[in-house]
Amino acid sequence: MPNAPLPEYAAALAAAGAALLAAGVLHRIRLGRLRESLRRRESELVELSERLRRHSEHLRLVIDTVPAYIYAKDDAGHFILVNRLFARVFGVEPEEVTGKTNEDYGATPEETARFMEEDREILRSGKPLFVPEERAPRPDGSPGWFQTTKIPYRHPDWEKPAILGVSVDITENKEQAEALRRSARHDPLTGLANRALFSELLGKALAVTRRERNKLALLFIDLDDFKPVNDNYGHAAGDAVLEETARRIERTLRESDGAGRFGGDEFVAFAFGISRREDAAAVAEKVREAIRAPIDLGTSVLGVTASVGFAVFPEDGTDEESLVRRADEEMYREKQERSGKKRPRT
Repeated sequence: MPNAPLPEYAAALAAAGAALLAAGVLHRIRLGRLRESLRRRESELVELSERLRRHSEHLRLVIDTVPAYIYAKDDAGHFILVNRLFARVFGVEPEEVTGKTNEDYGATPEETARFMEEDREILRSGKPLFVPEERAPRPDGSPGWFQTTKIPYRHPDWEKPAILGVSVDITENKEQAEALRRSARHDPLTGLANRALFSELLGKALAVTRRERNKLALLFIDLDDFKPVNDNYGHAAGDAVLEETARRIERTLRESDGAGRFGGDEFVAFAFGISRREDAAAVAEKVREAIRAPIDLGTSVLGVTASVGFAVFPEDGTDEESLVRRADEEMYREKQERSGKKRPRT
């Protein structure tokens, strides 16, 4: 302003300087606030990142602690996530399993194809799959039984659909159930069929024999003077004698034949392929000879004998009751002849 009076020019200049100063102060204030906001935001992000890290570690700890085999696979059958227990089956760390397939760890092509078929059906239907029980190796390499659930799954870092599987080891439950089932149908001491199971097996054997128009021998076996074994050597020795007797009877018979224990020192057996009565007598004699051999109990050697009666289907009976009754009578007749005593009337 060349023509402006000096006082007015000075005033204008002062006003401009004051405005610039005020603007600078305001800018510094705003810049300070922005810096403070950025520091707080950075601190929040650091805290959030730390929380996410701890959360991720916690989730990893959870799936590694859960007593189940947890895994996720993509639609091509590659593992994208496994927990530590699952990785232990393969003897590696969890991160080493990523990108591998079941075939990489010993699954047969047939097993792999079955897994892939199951997974494709889950992805197609969007419905979970529940497998009540299936065999698979345990971490120690022993065979086990597992209950598996598979569901559709989408990994946060994976665009394609995937499968999440959880398998629970039910081997102990399976074995307990099998033990209960076996104890209900087998003699707990010898493992032979109990009365109920033997009756079932004999019924099936008789049906086959009728259809083939053949014969069958039923044997009733009773140890002689077994009570003194328990009295003189103890019940443990008596049990050992009964167990060994059962094994000898089984070894005498063929795989298609059957044996059972009715209780005490009474055993029963049946033999297929009997064409003559002499064949049944020969089987009975083999059983006698097998039982007669000395039994070494470690601390003593015992000699045990048995009386064996037999009946032949169909001439001695056409059903279980009549055959067992006839074989029982023959067994007692043999025992009476040995002891010279008569069987009391019942």
